Amino acid sequence: MERSLFAKKNAATLVRRLTIDDVENALRVRKIPVVHGFGVSKPDRFKFLQYQNLYFLEQEDVDLGRILEDSEQLFLPKKVPLRPSFGIHWLAINGVQPTIAENPHLLEGQGTAKEKVKSDPQNGIAKHVLTKELQIYYEKVVLAVVEAALGNSAAAESVYASLAVDPGLQQLMPYLAKFIFDQVNKSLSNLALLKSVMRLTRCILINPNLDKELYLHEMMPPIMTCIVHRRLCTSPFQDHWSLRDAAATLIPIVYGQYGDTYQNIKPRVQNTLRDALMRKDRPLTTQYGAIVGIAAMGPLTVQAVLLPVMAKLLRRYSKAMLRSRSILERREAQHCVGALQSAFGSYLRACASPELSKAILLEEHAEMARAVALAAGEATIPWQPHDAASSSHLFLFV
Repeated sequence: MERSLFAKKNAATLVRRLTIDDVENALRVRKIPVVHGFGVSKPDRFKFLQYQNLYFLEQEDVDLGRILEDSEQLFLPKKVPLRPSFGIHWLAINGVQPTIAENPHLLEGQGTAKEKVKSDPQNGIAKHVLTKELQIYYEKVVLAVVEAALGNSAAAESVYASLAVDPGLQQLMPYLAKFIFDQVNKSLSNLALLKSVMRLTRCILINPNLDKELYLHEMMPPIMTCIVHRRLCTSPFQDHWSLRDAAATLIPIVYGQYGDTYQNIKPRVQNTLRDALMRKDRPLTTQYGAIVGIAAMGPLTVQAVLLPVMAKLLRRYSKAMLRSRSILERREAQHCVGALQSAFGSYLRACASPELSKAILLEEHAEMARAVALAAGEATIPWQPHDAASSSHLFLFV
């Protein structure tokens, strides 16, 4: 009787324990190769739930109070749980990922098909593969720029409108910036294509959903090239003046967005335009671009850069218009005179503005402005303010 009770007790105990022999026997029954090299000194204990006919692994309860008391011995912080904290580190600088502990190493082949990441072993620049949708969109942008250059501007309007407002184009920014840079450098004699590229550049710059900060070094040189380059078309009688005007309007957009972040943008552009204007070996086309570029930067820049030399330039260009034997030179000088008159007129209009008159300090520059008005002649009359409330200094210019 005692032996039978002992046998039943042992059988019940064996049922509750799963051993390695049980796994090996099950594998042999299924004709599966036996797994070797695994074993434990103490078999796991299982509990049996009769009402569900289920076995589950018996686990030891952990006393959190004891863990908190023994935190120093367990090398845990004294205050458990920890409060959430935040840290800041550079994920990438100018497209290059710094090798710090917080940044994971980008290995080739990681990620999904849409977010595949590769690393360049030479310069460490992280590259990404565009999705199929963005590839199609980029091809449409390139086609639209070419179509607009060929005269089919109606087909490109929808693409330009999308570029100006679409928020999902950030991954295309490196490709668009490189496209602008390459096309301007390769197509300096294709006036229609340059105009189309500048239209593309404007749409990108005015899009509030795109971050252009990391690509300014690729976008600013093409803009400046389209302003002050010597020749932007095959024939000098083509209308390259409108291209220079359109490119000049992009300068205030750039430093209006990033002038506070990069305070050297405006001085560098201003110095470049001043150098293009003041050097006598520069052609009149380059000087015209410098004039419209300076005028686009605002009345204070006109006052600082153009106003001291405007009278001298007006006399020089007027002399070229009257005495030059070249029809082309007379025409270019005429455009330069018109650009100077327009810049001076916008300056006069700013002087009459209550918001800008105090910043312009008209009294200190009245003598130079009077000399410019004398050199410009009657051309400045339409720009003169006729409001009696305006400053009396303005009426002394003519």
